[in-house]
Amino acid sequence: MLPLFKRMVNNMNIVLMCGHETGDETINTLFSAIRFVHSCAIHIGEETFSIIPPKAKNPDFVIIDNKKIKNIHTKSGIALFRKEIEPKHEIVIPPSFFAIIDSDNTKAADLLSSQGNQTITCGLSQKDTITFSSLENDRAVVSLQRGLVALDGSEILPVEIPVTFNTTHSEYAILASTAVLLLSGAAIPESGLEFM
Repeated sequence: MLPLFKRMVNNMNIVLMCGHETGDETINTLFSAIRFVHSCAIHIGEETFSIIPPKAKNPDFVIIDNKKIKNIHTKSGIALFRKEIEPKHEIVIPPSFFAIIDSDNTKAADLLSSQGNQTITCGLSQKDTITFSSLENDRAVVSLQRGLVALDGSEILPVEIPVTFNTTHSEYAILASTAVLLLSGAAIPESGLEFM
C-alpha cells in the first residue's frame, strides 16, 4: 500500500459491508447518517469508487462494499452485516473488528462465533446491544443498552438517541448505522439524528 494512502486509511474508520440484501437499504441509510453528522466517506464498491458527498475533503470513513476483497489488514474497523450472508462466506474479518449484526441473522452469528469478533446485536429485543426504547412511524429513540469501547479506545456509556426518519429506512438499517456512528466516535448532536 502506498505510504500516503496507508497513513490516510489508518486515520479513517473502516466499515466493511458484509452480505447482501435486495436494494442498497443498509448502505444508503449509513450514507445518510454519515452526511447528517457532517462527515464524509470513500466508498469502494464492486465496480465503483466514489466520495460521499462528492467533493468532500478528508473523509472520516472508508466503506468497503466489494466481495472480491477477501482479507483486510488494518488495525481496527467495523464489519457491518446486511440481512443475508452467503452460505459459505469467505471473508476473514480481523479479530480487532467490531461486528454489527441483526440479532435474527443466525448465519452471521454462527460465522462470527468461530472468528472471535466483538459482536453488537441490533434488534427489537431487550437482549440486543442496540434497540429502540420507543418507535413510531417517523421517529424513534435508539437505545444503547450497555457500554462499549469505541474504535479509538474511548468508553461509550449507555445512551438514548432520538432519531427521525422517512419510511425508506428499515429498523435494522437505522440501528446499525447508529451503531457505526457510536463506535466511530462521531459527534452525534444532542437533538439526535435524521435519516432522510
